[in-house]
Amino acid sequence: MTPEPAAERARIPADYQGAEPGRSAVGLLTWREAHRRLAGARTYWVATSSADGRPLARPFWGLWSADGFLFATQPATRTARNLEENPRMQVNLEDGEEVLAVEGRAERVGGESSIDEWLEKYAALGARRPAEGEEVDRVVYRMRPRRAYGWTLAGFPGDLTRWNFDAENGG
Repeated sequence: MTPEPAAERARIPADYQGAEPGRSAVGLLTWREAHRRLAGARTYWVATSSADGRPLARPFWGLWSADGFLFATQPATRTARNLEENPRMQVNLEDGEEVLAVEGRAERVGGESSIDEWLEKYAALGARRPAEGEEVDRVVYRMRPRRAYGWTLAGFPGDLTRWNFDAENGG
């Protein structure tokens, strides 16, 4: 599991839907539960931006592992080109009522063994595994979390939580 980050109340304006300045940490979400949801997901929304700041959000099948978030794409896609220009990215789960958003930096995971490992895990999600000898034109990226946010529609703003990870994880 990704190292346990410190949970804290995320800052929001005092006049924002019942927010109370100085509110205690009661009701913060746990990273254990957030990690469980991240690891159990199949589809993640990946948000990137180009060097000039143009945003892009696309759904990807991915894997949340002890090393962070892994996903693959073809090198010619806008997502891959964005990450080569600007490695900062955000990963979001599909659920808008139990929100999880994780920020970090993407790094290309090189080598044929990384591609093979990704394809094996990707096939376990239900994707077709390429035939022996079939050329695979993919790059695999890993994002280690730097900061994450979570809240639920039912508990907002009381459960609005920010998790900060060690700066070594993409800071």
